[in-house]
Amino acid sequence: MADHDFFDDSKPTTFMVDRTSSYAKNTGKGFRGDYWNSHHVLPCIAVRESLNKFLQPKPLYYKRALGRFTKWDINESYNLLGLPNEAAYLKAYGDPAFSKLDFDHPTWKPRMRPSLTGAPHGPIHLPTSWGHAKYNTDVRKQLDPIWDDLSVEAKNHRPIKADDMSAAIQDVSDVFCAKLEARTGQTRKRWEDEDDRQKYFRMA
Repeated sequence: MADHDFFDDSKPTTFMVDRTSSYAKNTGKGFRGDYWNSHHVLPCIAVRESLNKFLQPKPLYYKRALGRFTKWDINESYNLLGLPNEAAYLKAYGDPAFSKLDFDHPTWKPRMRPSLTGAPHGPIHLPTSWGHAKYNTDVRKQLDPIWDDLSVEAKNHRPIKADDMSAAIQDVSDVFCAKLEARTGQTRKRWEDEDDRQKYFRMA
C-alpha cells in the first residue's frame, strides 16, 4: 500500500515521493544477484528534504501545484537501480565471520530473491556506512536549485497552472544513476585491500 503523505492535501496526486511496499519489483537494471537491494536513485529522504527547503517559505499552492501538475513517481523503473548489499561481497569474496551470521535476515534489510546470477558488482547500498548518507546529501544539493524554475499560476489560492517538473527531476536521477553505474572494478583483490575497499565499494 502506498503512503503519499507528502502531497495528501493536493489530490489527485501525480508526483510520488514516498516509497511503496512493492517498489522493488519495478527494478530492471543494475545488480540483482544474491543479496541485492533495490535502490531509489533519488532517495525519498533527499527528495523530501529538498522539497521542504524550497516549499517552507512558499504559499501552500506551490506544494499543491507540484502534487497536481508534476508527473513523476519515485518508485518507477526510471528511478531504481539494483545494488549489492555488504553480504553480497562477504559471500563472494570471503569473510571469516560470514558463516556465523544470519544473512537470510540481516539487520539492515531482508535478503531479496536473486533475479539474475553472477558476481556482485557496483557500490554497496546497505548498510549505510558505505557512503549512503553522503550520497543522500549530494543528491539533495543537486535537486535544490531545480525548484527555482517552477512557475505557478494560482487563483483564489489554488493552482490552476504550473510547470511539470518531471523532466528536471529525471535529469538529476539520470546523472546519479550514471555515476553509480560508472563505479566499477569491485574485484576480490580490491575487496581484500583496505584502501581499495573504501575507494571502490562506497556509494559516495
